[in-house]
Amino acid sequence: MTSFRSSTEASLAALEAPDDSTALSVRIGQKIVSDGAVIEHYVVEFAEGAARVVDPDPDRPAEVTLIQNDDVARSLRSGERHAQHAFLTGELTIVGDPAVLTANADALTALSRVLAGRG
Repeated sequence: MTSFRSSTEASLAALEAPDDSTALSVRIGQKIVSDGAVIEHYVVEFAEGAARVVDPDPDRPAEVTLIQNDDVARSLRSGERHAQHAFLTGELTIVGDPAVLTANADALTALSRVLAGRG
């Protein structure tokens, strides 16, 4: 089975940066858990008009981290579940500054479509 990180890396490679993306500078963590243990943890970093997947860095923490179990992560990735619904039902936890998500909503919406293969 392909890891969530490698799937994210492949999706980001296909992502074309929007014209105004050079202003976007944010680090969004992803934690995937199973049976209470973290099975994947990575950061999607947006900077200088590009997005890339990097390892978590305690000296440069993500502004916000999304935490979900592997089943929820798969359904979000496939598009059968929406992140807002997962958050409202407690299946997706947000740690950090949720205003970061709101401030960057357009770019994150485009990214979510690419990650779900609908971009």
